[in-house]
Formats: sequence, structure tokens, C-alpha cells
Amino acid sequence: LTVIQQALVANTGNDQTICQGSTSVGLGGSSPSPGTGLWTVSNIPVGGSAGDITFNPNNTTPNATASVNIGAQSGNYTLTWTVSNAPCNSTSSNVILTVVALPDNATVGVDQTICQGGTSSSLGGNAPAAGTGLWSVTAVPPGGNISNIIFSNASSPTSTATAITNATPGTYTLTWSISNSPCTP
Repeated sequence: LTVIQQALVANTGNDQTICQGSTSVGLGGSSPSPGTGLWTVSNIPVGGSAGDITFNPNNTTPNATASVNIGAQSGNYTLTWTVSNAPCNSTSSNVILTVVALPDNATVGVDQTICQGGTSSSLGGNAPAAGTGLWSVTAVPPGGNISNIIFSNASSPTSTATAITNATPGTYTLTWSISNSPCTP
């Protein structure tokens, strides 16, 4: 009769949030000694695939990192660390890896010219599928001030811009930025 040690209790690090196309910090799997350990993708978001995740340097490294493909489905992926020492029972622990979509690239309409006190037509920003947008004044003419321009709705891609009646004449640069925290375009 040979008696072997039970597999150690599997433990993992904290849940993590990362962007598409990036790599997590170490997943914090516990040492499997005297047995073996294996990382697997045990749950995926709708539209996702286990192939969206790659373990580095491999799926048997306790503190492996997880790389997420650039086109991976956003949502929660459950990564499971299983410690085994056959024929004894195995133990498992999970890390939830939340994948956030990269924000869309911002695009805008054509340059416009308005009079002091006038209002532009729609600024023509694109509606983000991933993330939120915000209009801002990023450059002003000499003597100008960002408060010389007022947006009808700074978070709407179709916002208009009004120059106050005593706005300094010149070119104002209006920028449409799209963000999806913690990801940057």
C-alpha cells in the first residue's frame, strides 16, 4: 500500500481588469508541489472564445500572466488554477479576468466658420460603440480663452459649438475624444 500526499489547496491572486490586446499581472497561482498545476479558461463571455486568452510563459506556471487578443470579446473570463496529485482529488481556485474593449478611434466632421455669437452646425463626431466621447477646446487663438466656446452637449457626438458674442476672433481647435477606462485609444 502506497500513501501519497493530497494535492495542496489551490489559491490564486486577485481578480483583474485589463484591456483588449494587453497582458495581466501575475495570476498568483499557488505552488502545486508535490503535484502539478494547470491554468484553464473555464468560463467565457457570450461571443468569446477560450482562444482569446494565452497563458505566459505557459499554462503550467503558477504565477503565469494572461495575454488577451486584440479582438477578444469584452466581458468576464474565468481563469481556473487546478492543483492535482493523482490519484487524489484535485483542488481549484478562480481568477476573474475582466476584459474591456478598446475605445473607438475618434473622427469628426469638416472645419466650420462661424461669427461671434454664432452657432455651428453638428460637429460630426462619431458615436462610440465602445467608450464615451467628450468635446473639448484644445487650442485657442492669441488672447482667446477656452470659455469663449460653449458646447450644446459636450458628451454628444453631434453637439454644436457656440462662440460667445465677444469671443476673440481666430481659430479654435475643438477635439472629440473617446475613452473607455482603463483603456486608451
